[in-house]
Amino acid sequence: MEEEFVKEEKIFSRLVRKNVVITKIDTQISYAVTDRPGQEGVLTRRYFEIFNAKFIPELDYLIYLNL
Repeated sequence: MEEEFVKEEKIFSRLVRKNVVITKIDTQISYAVTDRPGQEGVLTRRYFEIFNAKFIPELDYLIYLNL
């Protein structure tokens, strides 16, 4: 979230841990043949971690303004 909201989109100047509650929902594992340069055709395992993030109202409003 730091990368997306602070570094790339610059919605927040910084992200303070106490301003967001993060709950892990699930982890999904899949297998696929990769096309990553230098590893083309290799079977790879991918992990998709799914989280719920609940921001304080002030941050929710900043997100809304930047939609």
